[in-house]
Amino acid sequence: MYPSVGQIRCSRFLAKPKLFRWRFLHCWAAFILLALIMVLQCNLAFAQPDTSSPTAASFPRISAETATHQLVCNASSAFAQIPGQTDFFVGRGMCIGSLDYCHQVHPEKRAFLALFRMDWKSNKMIFQRKLLAPPDKPAPGIKTPSGVSIDGCIDPSMVDFHGEKWIAFEGTTMGTNCSCVVPLTPDFTELDLSRLTVAVKGVNGPIGKGGVKAGNNTMHAGPNQIVCLHSCSTPWLLNFQGHLYIYWTDDSFLNDQPDYPIVSRGMELVEDDQGRLWGKGSGGRPVNSNDPNLTCTLRYPDKSDPASNHVAHLRSAYVFGDKILTFFTLGGDIGNQVCCSPHQTNPGCWRPVIAIANRPLGDNAFGQATADVPSLPCNKIEYPRFILDPSGRKLLLGQFAALTKTPGGNEGQIVIPDGVTYIPADSIIGEALYGHKIPKGR
Repeated sequence: MYPSVGQIRCSRFLAKPKLFRWRFLHCWAAFILLALIMVLQCNLAFAQPDTSSPTAASFPRISAETATHQLVCNASSAFAQIPGQTDFFVGRGMCIGSLDYCHQVHPEKRAFLALFRMDWKSNKMIFQRKLLAPPDKPAPGIKTPSGVSIDGCIDPSMVDFHGEKWIAFEGTTMGTNCSCVVPLTPDFTELDLSRLTVAVKGVNGPIGKGGVKAGNNTMHAGPNQIVCLHSCSTPWLLNFQGHLYIYWTDDSFLNDQPDYPIVSRGMELVEDDQGRLWGKGSGGRPVNSNDPNLTCTLRYPDKSDPASNHVAHLRSAYVFGDKILTFFTLGGDIGNQVCCSPHQTNPGCWRPVIAIANRPLGDNAFGQATADVPSLPCNKIEYPRFILDPSGRKLLLGQFAALTKTPGGNEGQIVIPDGVTYIPADSIIGEALYGHKIPKGR
């Protein structure tokens, strides 16, 4: 009887036990080494951040401070990147000091505008110099050469227009708030105050008998107290096809009342023979915030939606070819509370949306096409600004905070940790403008 093939192979291995054991151990060692390499590669892959998605990317915390590491108090994310620059910004501040000092109340201080330089390695806005700084109270505000007295200045925006870099900011003057415009000198060292104008001014008036509780101020106003009924807050400049426009938000002292929704308005600016900017048709005078003839409402609250029936607040606007991309904050009275500030937690209050428009002015011009932008974070975003880093990458800078979603709402799934930071913006822009993400590198 002849042995089988299997018996022959087995007898050969049994005849050479040392060779068999060596080959057996060699195979097992190779298998274990391969498994270790695969596990190591898997761990390394998980350790690498996925920079293509904001959900996995790191979120740098942005701070504003001096070269000696003192903090610029109340800077927030209200930085306007100087057009054509990646490192220089105009921002705001209230005072300069330690963290404890910033947390204290300083009623004598007045807000100022300042030049900052972004250190991209440390993600710090380094204070360079003050550009417009009214003195502490009780001293009077700054009397500019153009005849305007400025008592405070916050929330700048910037744009190129006719070869100059113009700034709009919210100020206070003559007992009311205002939206001012002024050019920055070519060396970025100062503002040309001889050409500063109050383009828009707030409207004050009595609030009526009995008094009403004011939402933002959380205080009771007395009967017939004079308050700002129509403000011109957070002004924004836009250069569209060679014409300059200014937008602002009418945010009343009574903004928690149904009769005083938070809406944004706009008008065109024109230059006079002294190189100053005024509202078109204004005759070189400040225009009232709610003027029905020279200004228009850019987007109306949606009265049919309880999550959108009170706030339609323009935050920023950008030109992409023949389209205008606008950031809005929305809110309503859902949850038995009227949305009137980012500090409220009723569903959908102060949520961001992006709207696309093809005209810069007109009744409800920015309320026609709200974009579906899945990449837009599910956060409240104060002062959302597109900026460029030194490599030309587009980023969204803002002060992010937790948002209570609307029931059944389609707010984005990405949640950014609270604080001032920036995130990649290509996907947000691509989805808003074209309904898809912009390919990497464009």
